[in-house]
Amino acid sequence: MNMEGKARFQVSPRRADELISAETDGMTLPYRIVGCIELTKTDYENLSTDMLVERDYLEPYADKCTSEIPADCVLVYPRGTRKEGLLIIPKSDGHIKAAALYSIV
Repeated sequence: MNMEGKARFQVSPRRADELISAETDGMTLPYRIVGCIELTKTDYENLSTDMLVERDYLEPYADKCTSEIPADCVLVYPRGTRKEGLLIIPKSDGHIKAAALYSIV
């Protein structure tokens, strides 16, 4: 797994499919993964389709994450693979401050 790299982050995305358009709308930041969260496929799908909802599992990582350069973020991925997922910078209340797509090619 790449613990560092560059990704195109979008602020306050509503859905993961919006992150695809972040290729033109977002900002490219170097990132560093400071934690990993494995979700069931159902929980990952719920996160991907509604990223505005507070997620309790993100709260513990808020103090470790920052949008400063490099962006310290948490990798959230579906159970069974770490080849794709979401890089998330959470707020202290469990909401998503910014997110980017993550994949190993």
